[in-house]
Amino acid sequence: MALPFLLIIVSLFTVKIISFKPTLPPAEMRMLKFVPEKIDIRERQPFTVSRDLRSPFEMAKAPPSGYPSVPLSAVAPQTPAEAKPHLEALKVSMIVLSEGRRMAIVNGLVIKEGDSVAGMRVTKIEKNRILLKEVKPSPARYESIPNDKPEETRWIYLEEKK
Repeated sequence: MALPFLLIIVSLFTVKIISFKPTLPPAEMRMLKFVPEKIDIRERQPFTVSRDLRSPFEMAKAPPSGYPSVPLSAVAPQTPAEAKPHLEALKVSMIVLSEGRRMAIVNGLVIKEGDSVAGMRVTKIEKNRILLKEVKPSPARYESIPNDKPEETRWIYLEEKK
């Protein structure tokens, strides 16, 4: 009956004598000794910009004084229909959409909604296409010319990258 108690006492002494500590790599030993209070926390310093940071693109908010309020395409002399580029030759290479601004590059020219290209007015610029409508002459200039043909519209799509 005393034998089980004796075995327990002997096993406790052997456990004290023999070390069963596992050997860990140094990185894991540092993690075990980690104490958050020992971290040196520095307070963030305010960051000031020494230069004037502005957009590289200048956008005019209002036309300068003395600048015509009508689009230049309305004032410029019209070219004959033969000299106008065909709509198939129009290539949209880039479209920029931002807060209230819609611009595109068509055949190397920067255009916005309301501008004229190839005798047609840009009425809408979307993410990947541009809507063009036929420019009709003002009725005051051409009262005697009847205009019975329907208004032509055409979508020009952004070029795909190859």
